[in-house]
Amino acid sequence: MELYIDDKRSFQYIQYEFGERYPFLKIDFLRPYIGDGAPLFRRQRVRGTINIDGYKTVDQIVQDFEAIFGLSMMILRRSGNVWVETCLTADWTLEQQNREGEAISRIT
Repeated sequence: MELYIDDKRSFQYIQYEFGERYPFLKIDFLRPYIGDGAPLFRRQRVRGTINIDGYKTVDQIVQDFEAIFGLSMMILRRSGNVWVETCLTADWTLEQQNREGEAISRIT
């Protein structure tokens, strides 16, 4: 799956699209980029896609966002009613992270 990003899309929309594919994962963009519904890029024109297929690891996605778009972000996994950082499991694939989030959420 590819996620299309351009300078007119908001962070919330990107988060929504990602969440549609991985309901137990969440993208969190790091400051100073976050804005209330604001377009992603105010000073530069950016357009492209990023591959978010399930076989890619969290580390790969974080590196791709930085390399392609210059955006700092992290991926969080649902654990019951809270979101936890995936830094200790960043070598897991998105599918693996999402399955784990679903399994933990069913228990709690």
